[in-house]
Amino acid sequence: MVQGRRRFIWGLLLLGGISCRSAEDFSAEEKAAFAGYVQALSQGRESIDVRDAWYARGQRETKLALDYLYMVLITSAQPVDPESSRAPWDVAREEMVYIGYESVPFLVEAARFHASEKPIDWMILDRIAWVLGDLDATEELTALLGEASDDLRYFACQGLGRISGSGGTAALGEILAGDASWKVRAQAVDGLALRVRESSGVVDLLVLALMDPDPFVVRKAGAGLATVRTDQVRLGLVGAYRRAYEARELELARTLYDALEQNTRQFGVSSSPEAWEEVVAACRGELEEPGSRRPVEGPSR
Repeated sequence: MVQGRRRFIWGLLLLGGISCRSAEDFSAEEKAAFAGYVQALSQGRESIDVRDAWYARGQRETKLALDYLYMVLITSAQPVDPESSRAPWDVAREEMVYIGYESVPFLVEAARFHASEKPIDWMILDRIAWVLGDLDATEELTALLGEASDDLRYFACQGLGRISGSGGTAALGEILAGDASWKVRAQAVDGLALRVRESSGVVDLLVLALMDPDPFVVRKAGAGLATVRTDQVRLGLVGAYRRAYEARELELARTLYDALEQNTRQFGVSSSPEAWEEVVAACRGELEEPGSRRPVEGPSR
């Protein structure tokens, strides 16, 4: 039975000449045939038969294995295997990790496919971003930052956040400084926060993010800086708190106060501890004023 399945799928791949083509290049018949194949495997209480891919990889047929796994990643409505509670695409993603960097072009094309689908399955895109980050696909992810799609740029920031080094930091910094989408800038902040102890340049970028026009981005930057023990960070948090308080964005002001209070309490201060205690106390006093507790409409999200 396994050999029959193997002949079927290998015949489909070889006759179809699949070579990491874009989603539009697959015929309806090819997609339907593969979807039926996946469905049949599931009904037999098996996960996607990645033994085909393992066999191909073991015979040094890596290209064929990647063609197969790419088809799994872009096949819609894949059932979850009842025994392992894992979807076939997740098994395919894991196998691509084992194959290594040769998987990157296939993963990028799969991401393009899923980003174009509506509604977007963010679980699949999240996992693909993790793999690209783990495979150190800095160049490929940075290229996606130039895409018109907000969703693809968001996806690229997710992947870059998992890559250490100056290349990813510089790319995320450019997004933070100039991207028009608040959600993409917020994801860039998340990526930078993951490497906040990597260099002072990362801290500088997050301090600049405290001046972002979007409160959600500022909130994330404040959370990312809460554990960084420098006067530069505390001054940045105080300034952001002051701007939020004076604009009566009190939910944001409280979040920034929490970050400042955590910074000074848990990590101490590097200079003038009494002065910083007075600053924190003054902020707390403002927020405890009766007038500061009136309802304030937050940003629409």
